[in-house]
Amino acid sequence: MNQKFERFVGIDWSGKKGRSQSGIQIAEFALEAPHPKIVRPRFGVNWSRSAAVEYVRSLTDRPTLIGIDFAFSVPLPIPAPLVGDVRQLWALVESLCQDEENFYAGPIWLSPNSPFRSLFRYQNFKGADFDGKRLRETERRANPCATSIYKLMYSQVGRGSFAGMRVLNHLSPVINNGIAVWPFDNLRSKQIVVMEVYPSAFYSMADCRRPDPKKQTSAAVADVIRQVLRRFGVTSEEDIPKTQDGIDAYVTSAALAHLSKEQSNFIVPPYFREVASQEGWIFGVPFGDVP
Repeated sequence: MNQKFERFVGIDWSGKKGRSQSGIQIAEFALEAPHPKIVRPRFGVNWSRSAAVEYVRSLTDRPTLIGIDFAFSVPLPIPAPLVGDVRQLWALVESLCQDEENFYAGPIWLSPNSPFRSLFRYQNFKGADFDGKRLRETERRANPCATSIYKLMYSQVGRGSFAGMRVLNHLSPVINNGIAVWPFDNLRSKQIVVMEVYPSAFYSMADCRRPDPKKQTSAAVADVIRQVLRRFGVTSEEDIPKTQDGIDAYVTSAALAHLSKEQSNFIVPPYFREVASQEGWIFGVPFGDVP
């Protein structure tokens, strides 16, 4: 891959129901800029998932790398008949949720007709087939180890991931018009590349833990952010957001700018291509040895 990106976008995602989600935060880092900046929605205080999708589709003026923090697939085997590849998975998720607005994906875990329902655990529900160790290969190799997409307790990523699969299905028809999803598509000559990220791993790369502005002092949070930015070659500390979601988006855009300089980060080794073509991969998580 010889693609040279000129803009890097980090999107902190949300699977909550509603017309807009305060947890969705977007940061842009232009190649010529000294530091990332938070992007605000054109209308309203908070982004909706629909507005975020339109924002992604609008970034056609220069080569753009976009990292979004939700799981792009589920652990193999996919628990649904007649699903042979990841795009069929996305289409299935959409078909089960098509009556829900703003890419909400509640029917995936709430509907008795969902082939995934027995795999989930949330609130007072525990499916007969729930297993908290049901992970994708990339989730096992992430540092820190990621949580199963089927565990919906607290503010885990599962709800957002299935909402995100609806988004990926929506983007699929325009793949040949300049948008590619890594690692599933050929990236050559694509103006926009979308990939899965895991912000906690970026903090780990800088030998620190993800900060929590609700539990730590602003000075302590600033120290962590400063350390992470230095790890990814950013020395300016201006316009740093105050919320954890905003910080994650900000850090993600800086990490993408740095990690994308190494072309090998985009190359899936032959021994992982089959699993990555179905389960996807978190950008920046090392492939390591044969599983």
